[in-house]
Amino acid sequence: MESLYQKDIDAIFGILPAAMPLDQALLSAAANVERTTENIVRLIKAHKAVG
Repeated sequence: MESLYQKDIDAIFGILPAAMPLDQALLSAAANVERTTENIVRLIKAHKAVG
C-alpha cells in the first residue's frame, strides 16, 4: 500500500467485512460497496465537524 500512498492516494478502504469466498463476495458486492461508501461519508462529515 505504501507505493499507492507515494502516488498521492490518501486512503484505502477494504469493502469486505471479513474474508470470504469469491463467489460470496461477488454476490454481496453491491451491499458491501454501499456500506463502505456510507462509512466513508460518515468519516468525512465527522472530520468536517471537528475541523
